Amino acid sequence: MIKIWPNIKLYSGVLLVFIGLMIYRIFKYTFASYDCGYYLSVARDMYNGNTFFTDIAVSYNPLGILILGFPYFFTDSTTYSMHVFVNLLFITLGGFMLFLILRRLKTAVQTALFFSLLYIAITINYDGNVIMLEPYSVLFQLIALFFFLNVLDEKKVFSSLFFSGIYISLAFLSKQFGLFLLLPTGMYLLLKQTALIKRISIYALGVITPLLLLFLFYMSKGVDIIQYISFILGKGVSLDYGNGTGLVDTVNTTGIVNFIIATFFLILIPFYLKKSELKKSEIFFFILLPISSLSVLIFANYNHYFQYVTPYIIILFIVALNTSQQKLKPIINQLVFIVSVGMVVFLSLKTLKLQKRNSKYLMKGLAIVEQEIPKESNVFLSRISPAFYYLLDFNSINLNQIGYTFPEYFKPETILNSLSTGDYLVLTQSYYEKYKQFSNQFSQKKVEFTDEDIYIFIKK
Repeated sequence: MIKIWPNIKLYSGVLLVFIGLMIYRIFKYTFASYDCGYYLSVARDMYNGNTFFTDIAVSYNPLGILILGFPYFFTDSTTYSMHVFVNLLFITLGGFMLFLILRRLKTAVQTALFFSLLYIAITINYDGNVIMLEPYSVLFQLIALFFFLNVLDEKKVFSSLFFSGIYISLAFLSKQFGLFLLLPTGMYLLLKQTALIKRISIYALGVITPLLLLFLFYMSKGVDIIQYISFILGKGVSLDYGNGTGLVDTVNTTGIVNFIIATFFLILIPFYLKKSELKKSEIFFFILLPISSLSVLIFANYNHYFQYVTPYIIILFIVALNTSQQKLKPIINQLVFIVSVGMVVFLSLKTLKLQKRNSKYLMKGLAIVEQEIPKESNVFLSRISPAFYYLLDFNSINLNQIGYTFPEYFKPETILNSLSTGDYLVLTQSYYEKYKQFSNQFSQKKVEFTDEDIYIFIKK
């Protein structure tokens, strides 16, 4: 084990302070993002007795949304903070699981603690300050990886493969992107070739088990196998455009650059790997972990997608560090990690500032819309934050066809066919232009919103 630098406790302390400040700010200033409103509205309807997929049109898998909606198990009148607590708990559990993995890789306690805190801090700064599905998926992935490390060590191989498969399946059922861990683990088994058929069979059995149990539930609801497969592969909503992600957003250049700087230590990985004592099959496995995690960025590069990438860059670095005969000057390690920690501090200060600003913006918008539309109304929001669905207790205009899906995925005609008399359609200026030709079907009102006018249509 190589000592990275003598002041590691100081840097861990800095990260811990900023993690604490961000968590305090998150609870003090409520801010529900676009995705939060989507997930929480679906969770609310699930706990009200509607069945995911069949009663609620949704392109995500159910486990993550089921978990974040857990406060509904205790009360119908949940607060946003309750769901945020669940989200932060799973981010913390992910950090703890990463700590266990790093310790398993023979990492010093202080080093493992630092990187676990770094993971938590980066995750919070990359949309972990709002409710996302990635923390649930990442936690299950890390548990799967923890079991798979037994396979690398040839210990309890068959039971470990089975449980690793189960947790990869749970990661997938939390969010579809969680399945990418099959690439490095599957490739390792193929290259190792030891008892290949038996190992792959047991691994596959682990992956299939949760999927099969969920299918049995849906089969009792009259869902056939083809329909079920389409559901879990993200086809739970019939969209007019796109596949449900990355349709209107541009390349997140700032997020990419910031992430590279926050994980600046990755530039040292080639130097340490060059003289690693690991077997080639193991080196290939650990290199494939971050490479396969980057596959999620093919679909879009929202900040929260980077939550998938962070732990695997950290794991690869630690593996390279702990198994290398390469001796770099201590000042090189120290400078690299000063850059990483400095960037995380900068991002944290930015997050602290934006949390308050965004909260005030949201509260102002809520007060305006609340005056215009009664609670429990059937509403479709066109680029007004879907957080209003949850925070103002709005219902979907067509739960099993439209759900709470973002407006850019539907043609105006699709939405119009889903509206009933008395339903509300809330439009920004750009969407007003798309619906203007159908305005004779509505009574309408123009309302001054936070930074633009919005149009509230009521179906006649």
